[in-house]
Amino acid sequence: MRNSTAPVPASPFAPERRGDMLLGLGVLLFSFLACLVLSLWAMHEATPQEIPKPAPPSPEGIVGFPTRVKPFELVAQARALTDRTLFVGMTVRGLEKDGTLDLTDESHNVRYAFQDPRGIGRQPTRKGGTLPTRTYCGKQSVRLTIEGLGAVTDTPATPCTGSGPEELPPPTCKMSALWKIAEKKKVNPDGGVQLDYFKSRVGPAYRIKHGSKQVTISGSDCKTILRGADERGHVP
Repeated sequence: MRNSTAPVPASPFAPERRGDMLLGLGVLLFSFLACLVLSLWAMHEATPQEIPKPAPPSPEGIVGFPTRVKPFELVAQARALTDRTLFVGMTVRGLEKDGTLDLTDESHNVRYAFQDPRGIGRQPTRKGGTLPTRTYCGKQSVRLTIEGLGAVTDTPATPCTGSGPEELPPPTCKMSALWKIAEKKKVNPDGGVQLDYFKSRVGPAYRIKHGSKQVTISGSDCKTILRGADERGHVP
């Protein structure tokens, strides 16, 4: 009768297995480090950052400053002064019939408004690692005055309204067309008016006001007068 000898099991540390073990450990280590980096990134993104102090206003690069400024041509310059990504409207006080603004009158100024989509961008301060209790869209205004163009301190705690802010296209209607309609509605542009460019219920719109008179005109065709629910809306 032959004596059978049981095969000796291969050592887990045999050379042919050592490479597999090292590869497995490498995969585990890489996965751990990747998860750690993602966790730290998520914590950083979820923790509100401090609000930076805006730079002082400056007249640099403003054509016609200070007596014949064209405020609708400064949207891009205003956007460059804020981290908020959506242009949501503007208010011009003291706009003349030729579409210019004399900033030497202290009552004349412009405010450009910018926001972010829901939950995006700078958020209100809260305890690190906690979730927000509501959705914020934030807001930052950029103002044009006799001192120049400059951002106002950001307000992260501005809540979202409705379906949230939407990007407005740059204002393109000719002032001559808007004034023609305004004068027919007895909104006299002489001496300067307040003009709001905003999102109405039906799209971009211009609201021209002087004293107790006002008219709202569609920004899509620059001629349709909006009334009732269609003209609802404001500059945030």
